[in-house]
Amino acid sequence: MKSAVQIFVRAAIVSWLCIYGVLLIHQHVTAIIRDKFFERRDAIDGFLSSLEGPEKIISPRQTLNFLTDLNPKSRDYNQAYFLTQYALAPSLVAKASDSPWYLYVPKNSTDTLADVGSYRVIKKFDQGILLLKKR
Repeated sequence: MKSAVQIFVRAAIVSWLCIYGVLLIHQHVTAIIRDKFFERRDAIDGFLSSLEGPEKIISPRQTLNFLTDLNPKSRDYNQAYFLTQYALAPSLVAKASDSPWYLYVPKNSTDTLADVGSYRVIKKFDQGILLLKKR
């Protein structure tokens, strides 16, 4: 028969191992999340810095139509649209308006607008972003 002290020591060791395991798992999960967050944050910072060019020449009262080759139902589309609104505030960026002005934000910085026939390119910016005016 085991003494109460032996039972207590074994229970303490098992408890300590469980707590250590949980803390170790928490540490690894936190590191993974932190790395993913900073990776995503760097992408967002890069996108916002690419919009500094248009921000300098667009009037604060200007309304721009958002134009992109991203899928409108995708998370990337929404992220690009809302970050563009954020970066160019107080200018209004709309998905559709009567304004003849358009801001083309490509899916990739190497993509180009397939049909610029109905638009006049006013200015080219970093990462393939174009300021366009409807003809």
